[in-house]
Amino acid sequence: MRQSGGVPFINGIVEVGKGSFRDKLRLVGQLRKNGVDIFIVSSQDQGRVPRAIFSGAKVIVAFDKVKRYKGEAKEKLRPLISISVKYEPDLSDAENNLRLIQALGDDVRDPGTRFDWIEEGEKEAINRELDSVISGHNGPLVVLSPGTNRPSRAWPPQNFTEVAVKLNTMYGAKL
Repeated sequence: MRQSGGVPFINGIVEVGKGSFRDKLRLVGQLRKNGVDIFIVSSQDQGRVPRAIFSGAKVIVAFDKVKRYKGEAKEKLRPLISISVKYEPDLSDAENNLRLIQALGDDVRDPGTRFDWIEEGEKEAINRELDSVISGHNGPLVVLSPGTNRPSRAWPPQNFTEVAVKLNTMYGAKL
C-alpha cells in the first residue's frame, strides 16, 4: 500500500494491477494484511463481492443488480452482501454510489469535493497549470475520459466525438 499523497481522509492506496489472476491474489493478500472493515462495491465494480469476501471484510455493501445501457448486471453472490442497496436507474452512478454510503447510516447530503487538505503552495501550482491549459479561453473547460479497459463499459468513440463537437459548437467549450 502506498501513501495517499497527504489526503487526510484516505489511509492509503492499494493498486489493483492489470487484472491478471496473480494481481487479484496480490490485491486480496494486501487487503487481508491491512484489514478491511467495510468493502463497498460501487456500481462500476459489479462482480467484486468475491474480492470483498476473500479480503476478510466484515461488512459488504453493494447493489444486487445494476442497470446498464447494454442490459442488467446481477451480482452473482447476492446472498453474501451484508447491506444490499437497490440501484435506481433514474439516478446517476455518482448519486447511486452515494446511496451505498448512506446505507451505512451516514447522512451524506452534500457530496461536494473537499480541497481543504491541499497546501497553499500546491493550490498555486494547480492554478498555474490550469491557467496554462485555458489561457486566452473564456468558455467552459471540459475533460473527457473516453478510455476503458472493460468492453462492457465502453462507449463508442464516435459518441465522444459527437459530444465534443456539440460542446464546442454550442458552448465554445475547450476540450
